[in-house]
Amino acid sequence: MALLGLFLIALSLFIYFLPTYLGRRKRNVGAIFALNLLLGWTLVGWVAALVWALSHDTPPTMVVGQPVTVVQGLAILCAECGKYSEPTSKFCRSCGKPLATQPPVIVA
Repeated sequence: MALLGLFLIALSLFIYFLPTYLGRRKRNVGAIFALNLLLGWTLVGWVAALVWALSHDTPPTMVVGQPVTVVQGLAILCAECGKYSEPTSKFCRSCGKPLATQPPVIVA
């Protein structure tokens, strides 16, 4: 009889923490576990944790900058963002603002 009770407790804990187990490879597994632990006793909290665990993670966004070609020794300083651009540029490479027509700055 005691063995049956232990089996039922183990089965209940497995079902209770099923959302955490299913979401173990997600980026926010700690948040899923916290929701499951604290609000899993309510049906709404358990279902919310289960849906979150089964949803797909959005892939991380990678921003890849384009290679910058700089003419050796000369550059124009942007008054808006403070970045340097090529001396033949009409617009800033970083912020896109029009560059003032000023003499180029020597960059060492």
